[in-house]
Amino acid sequence: MTGPGDTKADGGEFVSEAEDLLEELGRELQGLEKERRQGRVRPQGINAAFRHVHSLKGLSGLFGHEHLGQLAHILEDFLDGLRMGRHPLDESALDVLFESHERMESMVASGDEAQAAPLDLINRLAVGEEKKAPPDGRRTSLPEDILRSLTRYEEHRLHASIRAGHELWLVSVTLPLKSFDEDLRRLASELNECGEVISTLPCYEAGDAEARLSFRLLYACGFDAGDIKEFLPEDASLEAIAIHDPQDEVTSVSDEESLAGSGPEDDVFAEPLDRASVRVPLERLDRIMDVVGELLLFRHRMDGVSRELMEGEETRSLGHELHRASGELDKKLQDLQRSVIGARMVPVSRIVGRLARLVRKMARTSGKDILLETEGSGTELDKMMIDHLQSPLIHLVRNAIHHGIESPLERKQAGKAPTGRLLLKAVQRGNEVVLSLSDDGRGLDLEAVRQTAVARGMLEENAECDLEVARQLVFQPGFSSVKEVGDVSGRGVGLDVVKSELQNLGGEVHLFSEPGAGTTVEISLPITLAIMPCMVVRSGGLDFAIPVSGISETLRYLQERVETVAQRPVLRLRGETLPYADLRELLHMPMVNHDEPGFVVVARVGAGRLAMGVDELLGQHEVVIKPVGSLLDGLPGISGATEMGGGRAALVLDLPSLAAAPTSLSGSTALETEASP
Repeated sequence: MTGPGDTKADGGEFVSEAEDLLEELGRELQGLEKERRQGRVRPQGINAAFRHVHSLKGLSGLFGHEHLGQLAHILEDFLDGLRMGRHPLDESALDVLFESHERMESMVASGDEAQAAPLDLINRLAVGEEKKAPPDGRRTSLPEDILRSLTRYEEHRLHASIRAGHELWLVSVTLPLKSFDEDLRRLASELNECGEVISTLPCYEAGDAEARLSFRLLYACGFDAGDIKEFLPEDASLEAIAIHDPQDEVTSVSDEESLAGSGPEDDVFAEPLDRASVRVPLERLDRIMDVVGELLLFRHRMDGVSRELMEGEETRSLGHELHRASGELDKKLQDLQRSVIGARMVPVSRIVGRLARLVRKMARTSGKDILLETEGSGTELDKMMIDHLQSPLIHLVRNAIHHGIESPLERKQAGKAPTGRLLLKAVQRGNEVVLSLSDDGRGLDLEAVRQTAVARGMLEENAECDLEVARQLVFQPGFSSVKEVGDVSGRGVGLDVVKSELQNLGGEVHLFSEPGAGTTVEISLPITLAIMPCMVVRSGGLDFAIPVSGISETLRYLQERVETVAQRPVLRLRGETLPYADLRELLHMPMVNHDEPGFVVVARVGAGRLAMGVDELLGQHEVVIKPVGSLLDGLPGISGATEMGGGRAALVLDLPSLAAAPTSLSGSTALETEASP
């Protein structure tokens, strides 16, 4: 009997499977659009898209999602028409493919509440089904057994290759039995780079060793034998297939004579199932991470006990033994920690597909020609970070298209290529991932920014506005409004929202622009927020954890280093003047004895640095960050809490918001209530 829990699990399995298929489908559609721009569309891409839709249709039927199954069935027919040459892959075909993909994503997200696809989309998918390429009258010298074995799709590709003027070749290759599948797939992939493997057939030859298999590949391309042999093993043979011009048609095969139908199994080189992976809900990984955090606390307690034992003469040897055991446990915990973090990682490419579809849709709506390019899309981030990163990136892409990249006419007048370029680049730097979104548009209009700032009272009438001032202005809340969108033609609309969302993820955002050349928005993010190396400090009797990624250096506090400039305290450090504040003052904690701090933590905040006085440095720890209680939730300067063992807790500091709003916290009652040991 199926219970409510089973139904919920089944629903989650459907969504997970469907999202994976749609992600793969979206990737194939983007590849098709790119290939069409380059003037050569490989049939393998259409075949792969066909397979994903076919699988999605079956999955929808299995879980009872009728509307999704119906749309997938119609889309499958449309893709089959593309495969079989009944209609071309033109701009309108790409439009309906992307729209269908977007509709199916919406259906999966809506679950049981999904609505049927609109009639207009169904009608557009049905267009072109009556068109069919005329059969080619030329004949080949292919052996009769190969002709009889061709499926309808393979026969269609044979005719298409002949019409395109390609040469036909028969490649014979013998491969080791233990690795023939990998070797065959690799060979076909290399051959497909410059041609098309139409059919692959196993063959038997007398005297073949039992540990080897022989295959014949029907191959079409525009190269000569010498170029093709570069891709082949040394013992492979290559035979040219003659093409004759009599009026008789190439011998065709009936459906019954085909060894395979025109379904997704036609493609011998379909991607294999990944049987080495398993889906795990993120909640389970969170629980494992919590256990790792508790084990880390246990290991810290072992360290403390071992130190106490080593101080006594009678227990010194026991203390050393416990210390060694603690060190071994620490190594194993680090391995476990890395494994759990690795299990949470997903590539940045997971969000590239959605951005590419957004770029295509907005470019067509605004009458612009824009190409999204990516670098480093295999760079990995925590799944939770990826999910929360989509909204800021979508906002930045919209901003770049609407206000950064010019129309084709404007670009031509400016001496630029008519196609605008957006580049999304990802690179890992230590424990951080840096994402940058660059465009080659008009850049930041400094005069327009200045006028808007003056109108809103942010600058004096005669004040100058250089790039550094403009960077600060465009990230101010409320800097731009609908009324002023046209005034600031470069950047500024909604960047305060982007900055706020990224700071909630522990990240930072920076803007670089050159008038007339384009704008780059750079985002720095920790790889994961689940577990983080932090420096634990004590101030005012409370413990605080500061992410190590945000710390520039630590040093002992010396009174002579602190001065007052323009009625504000600063710290002189190696010729540099840094803003200075006691951590207790930043958090509005009571300054009971006004004791001087013992140490200074120099934190990186944006492009600058901030010096904070603290009482003690308690050392570096790997901490598991947990949400704070309701009394502290949403307070600037605090991003979470972590356990420190012995019943103690430490509040995790959010450096950007702490530096941006040092006076926004309202008193110390909440701090003392929530975090006191």
